[in-house]
Amino acid sequence: MGSWPEHMAHHKIYEDHSTLSRPELAAELRLIADQLEADGEVTYGRGATAGSVRVPAQFSREVEVERTKHGAEVKVEIEFKWAEKPADAAGAPASTQP
Repeated sequence: MGSWPEHMAHHKIYEDHSTLSRPELAAELRLIADQLEADGEVTYGRGATAGSVRVPAQFSREVEVERTKHGAEVKVEIEFKWAEKPADAAGAPASTQP
């Protein structure tokens, strides 16, 4: 799969920042893994912010680990992305937005 085209504008659908324990993070990752294995429909948010995206059978995955210059903070990012078909981008069941 190719890289994300630079000319495509990004539209943030959902973002969440929270402080978790390791077991809480493991549970969230396990839920995502279970959803991927089941039908590929990954849910996010709660209440008015709830939605889901359908992850295709194959996609691009990136893992990035960073440490700040002075070692004060470490960041681990796991990102997966794919190109939507035109019908998907127009609001078909592949992506559900609030």
